[in-house]
Amino acid sequence: VSGDVNKPGRFSTLQGPLTVLDAVNQAGGPKLEPYLVNVIVRNGKTVRKFNYEELLNGQNFKLAPNSEVILERARKRFVAMGAVKQAGLHDFPSMNPSLLEVLGKIGGLDEAKADVRGVFIFRMPENAKTEKPKVFHLDMQNPTSMFLAKQFLVKNEDAVYVTNAGVYEFQKMISPIVQVLVLGNAVSN
Repeated sequence: VSGDVNKPGRFSTLQGPLTVLDAVNQAGGPKLEPYLVNVIVRNGKTVRKFNYEELLNGQNFKLAPNSEVILERARKRFVAMGAVKQAGLHDFPSMNPSLLEVLGKIGGLDEAKADVRGVFIFRMPENAKTEKPKVFHLDMQNPTSMFLAKQFLVKNEDAVYVTNAGVYEFQKMISPIVQVLVLGNAVSN
């Protein structure tokens, strides 16, 4: 058992057959949350890949002797941009996160900067030849949008973007002017 486990190593099946979960547990378990771990099982004949959570939910099976079990990070992530508290690339907070969960993971909207009417989700198509990219818009000023955000599922590699409020944009524009005036006033005194 190797990869993202706490104690990688070789384990014997002499005391009885091991399941995939038995082997992973003997290796100290995964380092990450189950939904963020893929399990690859190799033996001389086949290679099979599972999400660790699938194994926990009943797809566990006995390992053939001399099998290799590798745990690797599942690339389940999203990008947060704009007027949010923690912009950047983030792992999913759960297996199938809602927009509300994702917004919670990034600390929510930055109240000093965000325009609550401008929450967008950008989604690239799975098949670029037959599908077009999609843009979803949510106006968080409307109270019912909280229910929509709870029902809307964010997919792998989605981008969540929150627009800046008009007042913040005005402050960004006027701030350098004020700094020059204050500096000029200080120099002239």
